[in-house]
Amino acid sequence: MPHPPNRLPRALRALTLGTLFVGLVQGCVPLSREPFYFPTEPEPLPGLAGLWREIAADPGADGTGGPVELRARADRYDAVQGFEGEPELVVFTVEGQTFLDWSIGTEGERAHTLARLRLAGDQLEVFPLADDCLEESLSNGALEAAHTIDSGDLLLTGPTTELRAILRFGLAHGCFEARPALVFTRVAPQTPRPEATP
Repeated sequence: MPHPPNRLPRALRALTLGTLFVGLVQGCVPLSREPFYFPTEPEPLPGLAGLWREIAADPGADGTGGPVELRARADRYDAVQGFEGEPELVVFTVEGQTFLDWSIGTEGERAHTLARLRLAGDQLEVFPLADDCLEESLSNGALEAAHTIDSGDLLLTGPTTELRAILRFGLAHGCFEARPALVFTRVAPQTPRPEATP
């Protein structure tokens, strides 16, 4: 039975918030039941497919996080290593900026979140949309958008048209720079799937 539009299953929230490139933790990014992109917008990003490893931001950490393999599939990407819940990445462009919609779930019920991307050679930077930046603006009236707080997580409940306004607000008000970027280095490019043997 589908959950009401202002709720997401606890397990689905935890999976999405806990596995966005390994580096995000619960309570850092807003979630949506609807995608942040329109159907005509997904486009491949040359060089994104391959095996990536996070460079730990904490100098006291062991230096890197676990590897993340991104495999191209038509106009989107699958994270095919070390994740549960059918994670899918969709890249799209708005106002000359590259964005990533990361979602987990099934076709019937997915949880989406948003980040800005910067890819230069063998380095990938991911700038998540910070929930506290949005929450402050929603509470003081600077931003009007349908939302709810679900078990401490900001859940955006409007359609994609409203989510696009949130994206533009985030760009204009530094909400993609409110937290340190997640930085990844390329381990290997995508390797082709072996052809089936007749």
